[in-house]
Amino acid sequence: MALPPSAFAVSFRKHVGPRLDSMIDVLGHFVGLGLYSFDEAFHDIAHYARLKGARHLTPDHYDALDDWICSELMEAAAETDDACGG
Repeated sequence: MALPPSAFAVSFRKHVGPRLDSMIDVLGHFVGLGLYSFDEAFHDIAHYARLKGARHLTPDHYDALDDWICSELMEAAAETDDACGG
C-alpha cells in the first residue's frame, strides 16, 4: 500500500526504526520462547514508538506502523518457536 508522503514519517523511520527493529527481534524471541505474551511485547514496542513521537504520524502512517510492528513481531516469534521445535 502506497501512503501519501510524510516528512515526519521518513524521519521517524530513519531515527526510531532501527531501535524498533532491535526491540522486535529481542521481544519476539521472548514471545517465541513463551517468556512474554505477544500482547505484552506489542505493548512495550508500541509504547516506545509513542514515546518517540509516533502519535504525530498521520492516521494512515500510524496504522501502517501498528501493522508493521505486529507482522514483524509475529515473524520474529515464529522464527524462535520454529527453531525450538514448537
